Amino acid sequence: MLEVHGISKSFGVLQVLHDVSLRLDRGQVTTLVGTSGVGKTTLLRIIAGLERADAGEVVIDGETATRGGAILSPPHRRTLGFVFQAPALWPHMTVAKNILFAVTHLNAAARSHRLAGLLRATGLEPLATRYPSEISAGQARRVALAWTLAAAPCYLLMDEPFSNLDPQAKQDLIRLALDHVRDGSMGLLYVTHDPSERELIGGKILLLRDGVVTAG
Repeated sequence: MLEVHGISKSFGVLQVLHDVSLRLDRGQVTTLVGTSGVGKTTLLRIIAGLERADAGEVVIDGETATRGGAILSPPHRRTLGFVFQAPALWPHMTVAKNILFAVTHLNAAARSHRLAGLLRATGLEPLATRYPSEISAGQARRVALAWTLAAAPCYLLMDEPFSNLDPQAKQDLIRLALDHVRDGSMGLLYVTHDPSERELIGGKILLLRDGVVTAG
């Protein structure tokens, strides 16, 4: 279970989050909606350990990862995957090597199997040997999702990752993420301001407005 208790965050005199709490179980989908600039990304970054909170706690499977302004568990030790708005790929690595970078702890056979499955599921098989500079922005978003899923996170945070993709590509990638949730192995917290994405994702809907999260 991923738990957020009483998270608050200000930037100078601007308070973007005020006593925010939510819970996400494995096998559960939660969609966090709100207009641009209300603090959705800030909340995800605090959950991931990439941003310090002013107050509150983040608890992951019973372990306190953030307490107040202290990051007790660094990002790489949290059982989380994070798909950002802009794909963060290694420019000197091919598509295949970017994906494999997430599973260096597996043996060669397991890595090869994981890679083949994700390349097939994301339609990236023809692009496996290309570099990020040689693929489109939409294809880069596919790589970012495959890289994140390769690590088999317990909880997946997605921050408007499919903006500007064509509707069919968006549906295919959302369906891939949801498949991992439905087997009970992963919880999904999906951030968007797009009503069409909210309908595609479904699940529990939360609204972030004026720094406060309420049921959508």
